[in-house]
Order: sequence, then structure tokens, then C-alpha cells
Amino acid sequence: ELRNGDLSNILRAGGYRGGYRWEHWVVYRNCCRARRQGPQLVEIEPHTESYWGLQKTLQRNALSQVKSCNVAAGDRRRSGALFVTDETKADSRISDDTGRRAKVLTDMIDLDHLLGENGIHQVNLIKMHIQGAEGLALKGMSQTLADNPDLVIFTEFWPWGIRQTGLSPADFLHVLRHAGFTFNAIEEDTRRIVAVDDIEQLIARHDNLQYTGVDFRRSHANLICMRSPRSRSLLLEVRDL
Repeated sequence: ELRNGDLSNILRAGGYRGGYRWEHWVVYRNCCRARRQGPQLVEIEPHTESYWGLQKTLQRNALSQVKSCNVAAGDRRRSGALFVTDETKADSRISDDTGRRAKVLTDMIDLDHLLGENGIHQVNLIKMHIQGAEGLALKGMSQTLADNPDLVIFTEFWPWGIRQTGLSPADFLHVLRHAGFTFNAIEEDTRRIVAVDDIEQLIARHDNLQYTGVDFRRSHANLICMRSPRSRSLLLEVRDL
């Protein structure tokens, strides 16, 4: 079982307005209980309107230990395009296959530098839900992976979206596996967590599917990536929710 403070530093890329899903409940419960100095949770949200909505959520819940950053997680520090839509503020992307999205500029930073510049040298959990940009974010956290053997990563895996950024969905999974991670998939409808052994089959199940309409639920998987016995205690607690 997780002890209070085991999840001392958590980073969430794609904070949106601060809404929390059931599979992340254990993360935010620990944040609310935390009484240590310094940030317990770092939230990243590049969409300006959503970022200010996130700020209001944090203020309303008196979560002063949460640090929020109005930037996009990426492979390095640079300026980049963010393509937004009025349909939903939660679906901002760094690519646009339709040509119909509005384009705004945003600052992008790799997670290695973001954490280091905020004095965070240990991180226990990273959650990424960034509309296909997870591959870029992974390229920017090599030092973080090396320095945190007990790291757990919650990530959306959307093959089509990753390809739109010029990267390979297979490479995304192979990099994590080479770093020692194993994969479990969250089945939201049944609230089950199942092991993923065949990553090629995982890709094929969700490949070439759009993040809209009838294909929405089948287009992506929500993965828990772990590589140490200590990190597996998180999985056991989430299973009991």
C-alpha cells in the first residue's frame, strides 16, 4: 500500500482545466494530503484559456503545493505551433491534418529541463495526455528516466496522433521497453487493468483510427508503464478503486 508521501513529486502533461479521472485518483489524493514544502504536483498546459481554467481549479481547492506551467511538453526548448479548435479546448494539438484549426504559438520545453529548473530531482509519476505529442515528450525526458528507477508513467497511446508528429508509435513503445518498462492497459468501461505483452498487437488494435466519432474509444489505449517492484504498489492500489 502507498504510504503518505510515497508519491512526492508528480508531473502531469496535459493538465487541461484540472479535471481528474478515476485512474488518477490515487495521485491527487496524495497531493491533497501532502504537507511538505515545495511542489508536489507540476501541471503543464499549453492552451492559454485552459491554463487559466486550471489556475482557477487549483485556487478553488487551495492546492498551493501544485505548480502550473503554461508550456507544451516536447523534445527540446523551442517555440512551436499549437492547433486549437472551438469544439473542445481539451483537443489542442501540435499538428493539424485538416487545415481548419486555428494556429497559435506556444513555448515548448523538454521535461528534463523543466524539472531541473524547478529544483525537482526526483519524480515518482508522470502522466501524459497530450494528443499525440507523447513521443516528443518522451524524447525530452531521457535524463528523467535514467535518474528515477521507480518512475511510473501513465500515458495515452494514440498511434495515429504520434505519426502526425513525424514519430513512430512502435519506437515510442520500444524506447520505454528498452528502458525497462512493462505495460498495462486501463480498460475504462470495465475498470480493469490488463497486462500488455505484445506491443505490435497493441499498435494494430488502435492503428489508423481518428480521435473522433465512432472510432474515439478504439483509437487509443491508456497505459500504465512500470519497471520496479515498488512502482507496482501503485497498480495494486488503483486496482482496488
